[in-house]
Amino acid sequence: MGIDPTVLACIDATAAEFAPLQELLQRWIERVNAEGWQGQAAAEADALWASLSFHVTERGGLAGHFIGRGAERWPANPQAVSDGAVEIWAGYAEAVGHPMLRARLHHLVWEARKRFPHARKAIEDYTEAVPRFLGMADRSAGRCRASDCLGFAYDLAVRLNVRDLELATKQTMIGFVRDLLDDPQEAAPGLVLETFRKLVGRHASDAAVQALLARATSIHGGNAPVVIELLQLRIAGAKDPQERTVLQRQVVEALLADAERFPGFLRVDRLNAAAIAARDSHCRR
Repeated sequence: MGIDPTVLACIDATAAEFAPLQELLQRWIERVNAEGWQGQAAAEADALWASLSFHVTERGGLAGHFIGRGAERWPANPQAVSDGAVEIWAGYAEAVGHPMLRARLHHLVWEARKRFPHARKAIEDYTEAVPRFLGMADRSAGRCRASDCLGFAYDLAVRLNVRDLELATKQTMIGFVRDLLDDPQEAAPGLVLETFRKLVGRHASDAAVQALLARATSIHGGNAPVVIELLQLRIAGAKDPQERTVLQRQVVEALLADAERFPGFLRVDRLNAAAIAARDSHCRR
């Protein structure tokens, strides 16, 4: 199927400085309404509109909220999307310039028709977008978008159960966390924790993951809530009973120290959490 060159040029221009998907969607809606395309160009523009309207569900799939502009309502489930629309996604996935947009379109084709080459390309394109985002002038926004890409790629690789893709994405995530920890001015504990949660889910005992967790615990030593969760993630991968005991004791000590910062109910809450952690660690020994 051919691609309308005018629509392609417009979507590439709209996505050149890639914004969050919601912002890109708003830009594309404005562009589509201003251009007033007809026929096949309108169908392609609407398919791209729909692609930007899908969101990730709790189970890691995609669901949409584009209702369409004609008499026929667009489905929320990508598997119910027409073959023609899926072919438009597939065509544009090979043609658009920005790797994040390519990844989204490949991802949708996978969700719609389970074509494995598109799933692999989605993971590769999500990963390719990471350094582009990390090079943004707005470092904070760039890191958040890079984290999103890594999360999409890793979750998709896990769902596919393809070891080479999962391990490659895991290594990219480890490098991402390492770079975050190398920058003490912008340590980004939220992104660090978000990445570690995914890694520990399947690679809790991995030596590189455990080493980074230990380093992150040291770097974020003054942030009790972050340190407590990092310690808990380390416990999940600790194989040596003695090491687990030491880490569990550190969790209790961190909760007790955190309690000293608060009066009233918050102090009681932290003390109660420390008591529960101490009890649980004793029961596991």
